Amino acid sequence: MVSLSNSICKGLLHSPELREYMLETFVYPREPEFLKEIRLITSNHPRCLIATAPEAGQLIALLLKLTNPKKTIEIGVFTGYPLVLTDLTIPDDCKDSVSQFYTTKIGLMYNIFSNSCVEHH
Repeated sequence: MVSLSNSICKGLLHSPELREYMLETFVYPREPEFLKEIRLITSNHPRCLIATAPEAGQLIALLLKLTNPKKTIEIGVFTGYPLVLTDLTIPDDCKDSVSQFYTTKIGLMYNIFSNSCVEHH
């Protein structure tokens, strides 16, 4: 059985070397600066276990591009990382709805980023 503390940092990939290579090569270069800030701040939060791994975020973005949805819904938003990523990925004529927004200082961080960086929707 894998301990929880060992699986926290691994995300979708189980080899630390492979994960680091994938992050440095494919994930971080595609990640907008304000999403990097959200990710870094979230990594120091006591509840960082419920945050979306950056490689999972890239997978979400890829699936959104492939399916071209007209409506999306975010349920149980923590820091807003996948919500902002979704908002940046979907076309301008799509709608993104939010349910159960986590209202702490870190949850409110989304409002700051959304007001300054994601105004195109």
